[in-house]
Amino acid sequence: MARTGTILGGMPSPDPIVEPFFSEWAHRRPGRTRSLDRAAALLAALDPAPLPVLGVVGSKGKGSTATYAAATLSAAGLRTVLVTGPSFRGYRERVRVDGVSVTDDELRALGRTVEAARRTLPEEEGYLAPSGLFLIAGLLHAQAVGADVCVLEAGMGGHRDELRLLGPRVVALGMVFAEHVGVLGDTVAEIAREKTRVVHPERTRALVTLPQSAEVAPVVDRTLTEVTRGRLAPEVVDPAAATEPPAHLRPGACRPPTACWAPPPRPACWT
Repeated sequence: MARTGTILGGMPSPDPIVEPFFSEWAHRRPGRTRSLDRAAALLAALDPAPLPVLGVVGSKGKGSTATYAAATLSAAGLRTVLVTGPSFRGYRERVRVDGVSVTDDELRALGRTVEAARRTLPEEEGYLAPSGLFLIAGLLHAQAVGADVCVLEAGMGGHRDELRLLGPRVVALGMVFAEHVGVLGDTVAEIAREKTRVVHPERTRALVTLPQSAEVAPVVDRTLTEVTRGRLAPEVVDPAAATEPPAHLRPGACRPPTACWAPPPRPACWT
């Protein structure tokens, strides 16, 4: 079973099975940053089939939200691939199909496929982040198992996260607060803008958000209006006040379920 290895310098040493996912990050030079251009080039090289994506962003609770969302979609009859991170018990759980983790052999094969494509890319200053590589592996596995939809948890960002490259059909935004200050932004407002900008100008159909603070809510509203040119407004769902999701957001609102999740066009950034 692929597990987290020994601790070196405060960071886990990955199992050889998942070494391809960490290779560029582990050998990055000082000052080097993650490269979305490089991730887009890798997507173009691998060319996974485009699938509807529910993207989950926020400051905390992303993994729980993604897991509940994936379970709901599976219960509605959709074959669902879930990608979350970081790992808890082992790296296999980062890619799951209808709640079941991939096997060691499946994860090893995904790593080899990603690594073979990575080696065809030209060298550049940026590196491929592990979280983004697991997202891409999840797409490849979704294609292999004939999934209907993917639920993908972002890393710590939004606009600067590989999730944005996939043009999520729906974005779920958890609570946003002062976390990763100085990395995602210097203020809570800047962090909220970074996370909201994961939406795609055309392909995103909805942004569903928890009730946000007075500082965050107007930023989410303005940013969504800006990115989608007024096409979308945030849909606020308050778990404390609602006993169930609004009718148009329930999986059962579509019969068959795949009617709401028809495959999107191939993202232009992959080509």
